[in-house]
Amino acid sequence: MNGKKNSLACFTGVIDQGVLYTFNNHLSLIMKYDLKDFSYEIAGRVHSDLPFHDTVIRMLLFEGDIYLVMFRTMRIVRYNITNKNITAYSFSEKILGPDELIWSAFMYKTRIWEFSASVGCRIYIFDCRTGKYVEYCSIKELFEKKNLSIESGAFFSNMFQIGNEIWAAVCGTKYVFSFHLDEMDVTVFTVDCEGINSFDYDGEEFWITVAGTATIMNWSPDCGTTNYFYVNELNFRDYPGCYVAGTADRVLVVPNSDKDFCSIDRTTGKYKFLSFIGNYQKLSLNQLAYPFGGYIRTGDIMILFPHNIDKIVVIDLRNESVTYIDGALKKEDYEREYVKNKLYKGGVEEAGDYKLTDYLAYLHKDAVDPNREKESKNTGEKIFKKIKDGL
Repeated sequence: MNGKKNSLACFTGVIDQGVLYTFNNHLSLIMKYDLKDFSYEIAGRVHSDLPFHDTVIRMLLFEGDIYLVMFRTMRIVRYNITNKNITAYSFSEKILGPDELIWSAFMYKTRIWEFSASVGCRIYIFDCRTGKYVEYCSIKELFEKKNLSIESGAFFSNMFQIGNEIWAAVCGTKYVFSFHLDEMDVTVFTVDCEGINSFDYDGEEFWITVAGTATIMNWSPDCGTTNYFYVNELNFRDYPGCYVAGTADRVLVVPNSDKDFCSIDRTTGKYKFLSFIGNYQKLSLNQLAYPFGGYIRTGDIMILFPHNIDKIVVIDLRNESVTYIDGALKKEDYEREYVKNKLYKGGVEEAGDYKLTDYLAYLHKDAVDPNREKESKNTGEKIFKKIKDGL
């Protein structure tokens, strides 16, 4: 069985009552992981019958529903945790260009706010009550109203929500901003550095890596830069540069490269590298090379979602211990879901003229039409064997 095909390739997740929900982008599955024993179950499937197929960039929780925000299209999928119903909403059928790709999204009150990768692209607002989209102006336009210029094509760093504000930086510039969700306006801060490579918020503090250097800055909107750390082996050139999380006595740096994690002593500035994952692979996407799709943090626990390996990485920041959640499906689950996914995405091409009902009849040992039971079973076996050969 091909390990890459059974990896998660996920960007994000959401936690509800001790359960981690995430999305398996290879098989279009909503996955559910128990954070106590790390067991899993398949919570739901998002398939082309909606019609829909895309990469999930963000998962948001609202009133018992999980909303899946897409990367390449202006679509949102709602998954109800209780009854497992799935509903799709679409603003446009258009496939987004490289600058338009949805970079992040946030829930505020009854609305989801979607931000494209480019600072110049418009903000999209989805109302969870009505299921309708509306458009708003771009961050670039709001900057220009304040007589601040941003080059065309500039893009965002990581983005974070703090109450009714979205915080981010404009990569390659000195600008950090907060976007006020109620006033629909921005407050802009100028950072004293050569240029921002990445911007992070760990729940308590802001962190900035300086482009083209080995410098990590602890930054505050009220006080400016409050501390510097240097890791000579790192050079923050690629975007996004890294994730940074601080504790009372240490700073953990997760480079979005093939470097190992780095732990820095906040008092002495001394650092050490931690080989948590080993030789994980880079993924090239729109000229961005990074092994991690994203992370979420709950208290002192940091959950990372790597590309191209079948593990979810759980780091306890208090003692820098790591636990792996096995993201790979069991062999029998994977084979079944792989074949299903192939049929949903292009059954005729993958399995000749065989019908999905024939395969499902074979899978569940229950033909739709009793008179075709034998024929359905034989056809279903052929489908399964034909597609399974590609594993």
